Amino acid sequence: MKKSNIYYILIFLLVLLVLHFLYAPFWGRFLYPFPYREEIHHSALEHDLDPNLLAAIIHVESGFDPAAVSAKGAAGLMQIMPETAEWAAGIMGFEAYNQDLLFEPDCNVKIGSWYLSGLMVQFCDDDLAVALAAYNGGRNRVRRWLSEGIWDGRAENIADIPLLETREYVQKVLNTYNQYRNIYE
Repeated sequence: MKKSNIYYILIFLLVLLVLHFLYAPFWGRFLYPFPYREEIHHSALEHDLDPNLLAAIIHVESGFDPAAVSAKGAAGLMQIMPETAEWAAGIMGFEAYNQDLLFEPDCNVKIGSWYLSGLMVQFCDDDLAVALAAYNGGRNRVRRWLSEGIWDGRAENIADIPLLETREYVQKVLNTYNQYRNIYE
């Protein structure tokens, strides 16, 4: 290979590197979109949560599809179980609640944010990972893991979470949360 060809390749690579740093937020926003931003920000403020955390959960849970329904029956953006939503809506004072409201982004994010906020209060003395594990695997199951010493609740020990689905979920949300913070802050 001629020296001039090597120089062209090096210049091309340098240009690509510069373009990457200049346009990284653009590509990041493409890979990690933030629809329903107003609803998310409003609920985050109301429940003292980071909007980037809510966006990360929604990204992992439903890919921002308000009509998403899991195989287990969780519905909407934040993939809330209908029983949990009905219980939460009663405590939150929703009038004329019905399950169809889970498919309305504003309602789903309000209920999901309220529920997550409660888990954060209950579990975050340890780590955010615990609240996320409870969001996915259930508060009673996580409480048992902690009390029996199965998992110490620390993010660096996520590999000790006994339920594979919950272990993978917590890791995905934490990684996605870091992406959202880097892109949108």
